[in-house]
Amino acid sequence: MSTMRQVAREQIELHIPASEEALLVVRLTASGVASPGALDMDALEDFKTAVHEACFLMIHQPLGFERLGVKFTWGDALCVSVTGEGERVAKQEEIPPDADMCRIILESLVTSANLTMEGPHIAAVALCADVMGG
Repeated sequence: MSTMRQVAREQIELHIPASEEALLVVRLTASGVASPGALDMDALEDFKTAVHEACFLMIHQPLGFERLGVKFTWGDALCVSVTGEGERVAKQEEIPPDADMCRIILESLVTSANLTMEGPHIAAVALCADVMGG
């Protein structure tokens, strides 16, 4: 007989314009959800950087979104998902990101990183970092 550990999961959802100006709110939220001792200082900085980069990827692609949905959850791990919302917006000046390279870079900062693709475009990014004592 096995038992599963029950872990309460908390969450915060943000819906922001897909612009660099809105990224400060996301970065501050990332810091806030991790600050009660969930991550050591180095891991906290890596998590904030990864969250910023995930949003940056979603904003700077040839076929971006009007808005981003950013959902933080925490309990046994600290996770964030970034999804595009609204209509796709063509941005001719943007070069398509190399999804494999982006995933590798994100995985160097957090425990896991997954990119959901729609053809050559990134539709969502999911990140998780292990918490201390978890």
